[in-house]
Amino acid sequence: MFDLAFKIFILSSVLAYAPGLPMPVFDSMFIRIWAIVFFALSQACIQYRGIPDGMAFITSLLLGVGLISSALNKFSVNTLAPLTSLFYCLVIIFSAIQCLKNTRNIYKYILIGALINIAMYIAQINGFNPIMKYNVESGQEGAMFGNLPRLSIYLSVCYVFARRIHLILAGIFIAFAAYTKQYSILAVAIVMEILRIKGTSKRILAGMIGIILCAYLKDHILASLAFRWHQSWLPSLQALNLLGYGLGTMPQGIDTSANSLLQFALGTGILGVFWLGLVALTQRKYLTIPIVGLLTTSMIEYPFEIVRLWPIICFIFVFSVIHTIEKEEVCISKEEQAGK
Repeated sequence: MFDLAFKIFILSSVLAYAPGLPMPVFDSMFIRIWAIVFFALSQACIQYRGIPDGMAFITSLLLGVGLISSALNKFSVNTLAPLTSLFYCLVIIFSAIQCLKNTRNIYKYILIGALINIAMYIAQINGFNPIMKYNVESGQEGAMFGNLPRLSIYLSVCYVFARRIHLILAGIFIAFAAYTKQYSILAVAIVMEILRIKGTSKRILAGMIGIILCAYLKDHILASLAFRWHQSWLPSLQALNLLGYGLGTMPQGIDTSANSLLQFALGTGILGVFWLGLVALTQRKYLTIPIVGLLTTSMIEYPFEIVRLWPIICFIFVFSVIHTIEKEEVCISKEEQAGK
C-alpha cells in the first residue's frame, strides 16, 4: 500500500494542477496533504527499516537552525512558512525510509512524469495548451512548471534516473537541453557520466569530451554565468550576514540567488553554514550519484526553491539512505558468510 501511494505521489506531483490557485500555493498544499497520508500509512504498514543513527540528530539540528533563524527575524510569516514546509518534507522522508519496500520501482514514475512534461512543452511551442490556461510567452513555455528555466531545472534533477533506466531516455533529455539552450541538464549529465564510468583512463576521456563540449558552447555558457554572477550571485554574496534572513527568505531587492546552497546560507547565516559543514563531515556515506546530481544542479540553479520539485527531492534523499542501508547489509552478510 505504501509503495503504491508513493508512486501516485511522485507522478501526480508534476502533473496535478488546480485552476484558480497560484502554483506555489497548490504545491504547498499538495505536500502537506501527502505528509499526513504518509504519516498515517507509516503507522499502519510494515516498517522495513529504522532511521539510521545520526540522521535524526542531523535533521533535528536542521529544524533547530530554522527555528533560530526565524526567531532572529521575529518569527515572521515569511520565515515560518518554509520551516513548516521543511517539517512536512521530513515527515515524508522519514516515513518512506521506514516503509518504502522498493525504490527502483519509483524510477519509471519519475520518468513518465518527465516525458509527459516534455510532450506538453512540445505541444505548447506549437500553440496547443489544453491544460494550463494562461498566456505563455513565446520562448518561455514550461509545461506544468510555468516557464522554461524551471522545467529545465526539473529535468536536470530527473536526468540521473533517466540514465539509470536507459541511455535513449538520457538522450531525450540531452536533446531537450540542446534545443532549448538550457544547459544545466548538460552540466549534470557530464558529472554523472564521469562518476558512472569505471577506470581512471575512461573517466579522463569522459572529462575531456565534456571540456570539448563546454568549449564548443563557451559563448552561451559564459554569457549565462555572467548573467547569474551580476544579477544573482554577486548581490547575494554582498548581502550575506552572520544571522541570516530566515530560512527560505531573501533579502529585500534580491529576487533569487540562482543557487540553492547560497540561498540556504543567506537564510540561515553562520548556523546554516556550520550545519552544512557538519553534514559534509558526518553523512558522507549517503553521497550517492543522485545526491551529487542534485548538488550539481543546486550550485547553478535553484531546485530547492521550486515547491513542485520537493517530492522528487524527497525521493532522492530516501533513495540515498535506503541504498546505503542495503549496501551495508550486503557487506555485513558477506562478512558473516566469510566468517563461517
